[in-house]
Formats: sequence, structure tokens, C-alpha cells
Amino acid sequence: MAATNPQTEPRSRTLSIHVVTWNVASAAPPPDLSDLLQLHTPNLNLDVYVIGLQEMNCGIMSLLSDTAFEDPWSSFFMDVLSPLSFVKV
Repeated sequence: MAATNPQTEPRSRTLSIHVVTWNVASAAPPPDLSDLLQLHTPNLNLDVYVIGLQEMNCGIMSLLSDTAFEDPWSSFFMDVLSPLSFVKV
């Protein structure tokens, strides 16, 4: 039996993921989504947020502006989550 080298053994890590899907019905972001994102949960130790939005505004002006600028929902979520060291992927 060969000895195993701890440096070549794969490391395992448990990730904590919070998944949100929401039909926003072309609405603008609300003032606060802390409950949805569980931001007030004590000792919340999340590694990843997965956020899926349906029925965002897809008008022609929205499509043109989204190619150059970030949509209001992405900006909203990043304003809330980037201070907590989350990045948009």
C-alpha cells in the first residue's frame, strides 16, 4: 500500500448557498430586501448567493441601455451585497 501525500489529496469544503428566484413583474427594486437575503439572520455564514429574476423589463430601451450600463436590479443587489465582500459573477 502506497503512502498518501496530504498535499496531493483533494480538499473538501462545504459551501453555504442561498438561492432566490423571483418574478419581479417588470417592477423596480423595492427599498429593502434584507429579509429575502436573510441579512438579519444571526451568524449567517453564506459563501454564495444565487439570484434569479424573471420578467425583468425587456423593452428596447432597456436592452440598449443594459449593454452599456448595469440594470437597476443588479445595481441594487450589488449595493447591498458588495459591502459584505460578495462579487457579481
